Amino acid sequence: MNPGIMRDRFTMEVDVGTEKDRLGAPVPIWESEFEDWCSYEPVGTREFPTIQKRNSESTVRFRIRYRADVASDPNTYAAEHRIVFTLEPDASPTAARIFNIFPPIPNAARTEIIIEGIERATP
Repeated sequence: MNPGIMRDRFTMEVDVGTEKDRLGAPVPIWESEFEDWCSYEPVGTREFPTIQKRNSESTVRFRIRYRADVASDPNTYAAEHRIVFTLEPDASPTAARIFNIFPPIPNAARTEIIIEGIERATP
């Protein structure tokens, strides 16, 4: 693993439960679990039309140093976590992008983990 490619920071958040909004609908509560360095690689983007609007989704790949807590149970980990990422470190929190993640994939040498994420945007 080349540590020089780890130039970006990300925050891993965990779903800690739900609360009800003012209409009584459940809203997930997310808490920051850890912040670390990563390599950010855009993989692809696609747009698809729906009724009276266009939706898009972006797929990206994050490479992080190996962490036993992330690699322990990949399927459960992906269901309970998400990545919050800002490309510019000095940007406001509203510029953060939120990615739902797929199960993390550690390499055979246990030096890095690849996490693919998907961001869905609706206008």
